[in-house]
Amino acid sequence: MVEALINATVASLRRPENRENGITSAILKFLQPAFAEHKEEFEQLRADPGDADSSRLVHLRLDGYLTGEPDRIEELEDILDREDGV
Repeated sequence: MVEALINATVASLRRPENRENGITSAILKFLQPAFAEHKEEFEQLRADPGDADSSRLVHLRLDGYLTGEPDRIEELEDILDREDGV
């Protein structure tokens, strides 16, 4: 489940329309604590969220951040659901 959520997050970050509708900003705000010890990586992600290196970083940092954390999972799902208008 976590892997599918990470893949959905990466896909959302790659969609240009999400930069305009606030989804990218919401995802980045959610992700920031996962990068607390890796601020340079977060700045790279913020600069180009759709980049392949950024996608790799999301996979790397988000797995541990979400695993065993149902509240975080629910929060991210809520953000991604807004993309679909749910």
